Amino acid sequence: MVEKWRRMSKKKKWTILGIIIFIILAFSSCNAFGDDENEIDTEEQEQLDAEKETEEERLKAEEEEKLKAEEEEKRRAEEEAQRQAEEEEQRKAAEAEAQRKAEEEETQRKAAEAEAQRKATEAETQKKAAEAEAQSKAAAEAEAQRKAQQNQQSTSQSFQNCTEMRKVYPNGVNSSHPAYESKHDRDDDGMACER
Repeated sequence: MVEKWRRMSKKKKWTILGIIIFIILAFSSCNAFGDDENEIDTEEQEQLDAEKETEEERLKAEEEEKLKAEEEEKRRAEEEAQRQAEEEEQRKAAEAEAQRKAEEEETQRKAAEAEAQRKATEAETQKKAAEAEAQSKAAAEAEAQRKAQQNQQSTSQSFQNCTEMRKVYPNGVNSSHPAYESKHDRDDDGMACER
């Protein structure tokens, strides 16, 4: 009861006090005027009782309305807190997803860089191998050309004697060589103009 009295607004308190004072004064005045005036009409008493009851009902209704408003405010505050918690959870989930995507993109970028590096290294290796093969072919072709020129020179040349042949072939030539002539092989051992 004391708690209800504390929670009431000043206006309600003054209204109740006014009614109580009015009732006290009404009873006091009844006693002051003697027995004749002590007899209040039943109607007037009923009217006062009705007014008092109406005022109490009004106060009670106001109190109930205030409690309902407080409960509604509390419910709204809880809903707002829950909504904010859900929004915070969604924000954190979105941040985590963004971070996961960023890490995944970084991993893919690093993998792509590593793959590009591997391909570049492989291309460089292939290029070097191709260059080495080209150089090898060029050297083989040059050697083949040299030998062909040498063979052409030897077939187109005919040596009068071993002295001339030794100027070109200091150790002589064997019987499979194009410059071989039997006239230069005096001992018939398959070598012409050997020393």
